[in-house]
Amino acid sequence: MKPILLIAFTIMSVLIFGQNKVIFPTLQYTSISSMNIELPYIKWYGKYLLVYGSNHTLNFNDPQVKQIDSLIVAYKPTVVLYEGDGIATTKTKKETVETYFEMGLAKYIADSLNIKTINIEPNTQDKFKYLKKKYKPEDILIATLGLQITMMQYNNEDFESLYPTMISDIEKEGLKLTKKQKSLSYFYQLYQKKLNKPFSYENFDSREIQAKYSKTIFNKINQDANSFRDQHIIKLTNELLGKNERVFLIEGGWHAIVCEPAFKLITK
Repeated sequence: MKPILLIAFTIMSVLIFGQNKVIFPTLQYTSISSMNIELPYIKWYGKYLLVYGSNHTLNFNDPQVKQIDSLIVAYKPTVVLYEGDGIATTKTKKETVETYFEMGLAKYIADSLNIKTINIEPNTQDKFKYLKKKYKPEDILIATLGLQITMMQYNNEDFESLYPTMISDIEKEGLKLTKKQKSLSYFYQLYQKKLNKPFSYENFDSREIQAKYSKTIFNKINQDANSFRDQHIIKLTNELLGKNERVFLIEGGWHAIVCEPAFKLITK
């Protein structure tokens, strides 16, 4: 990447996160849509950082499962960083993958080898506090639920029956809602108002929500949420490298691609 682009990305990040924090250079999420990159996206950064950008899967027979297993065993990291809160590894390897995706697998392998593990998720209260400074709660609600709906479609789950739990979780994470805003009928009305069409779970268009597109305000909200998260992950990784840890980081492939300029910088 040309130096002038790195400067532009850094300046953009400073404007987002404030002048008093160390900001690491990253790509824009909208650049992903024009890239022809297949996942998993695996990159070595020197001898002490291996980043595995995964394609999320619940399938134990996915080739990524054997690949992740063999990489961790061969690399012998001192710490494994993974996505996702509440991952347990008390069941079998297969059951762990089928419950917690490939992230659960990475933690399972690390636990079995007595390797230290750290969940890379930032404090959600801080994330929503940041987003609420820029966006209306109703817009954040659609953007946040939209990402969950995409995963629910992937897992063939029932949206309406799980909606109350989804709302409860979002509130616990830091997005406070009124009684009216918590109802399913409110969501349907809000979706119609904001996107000028009735909500359809079966035909939900994730391109209007995902961070790599620029169709709606909801794309922008998730771009900012991802940037907040990425800066946290890069900072954590940098701190561990400063302690001479050998790091294996597994995260979603998009995040691995976007964070590449920062990973190159902190491993120079």
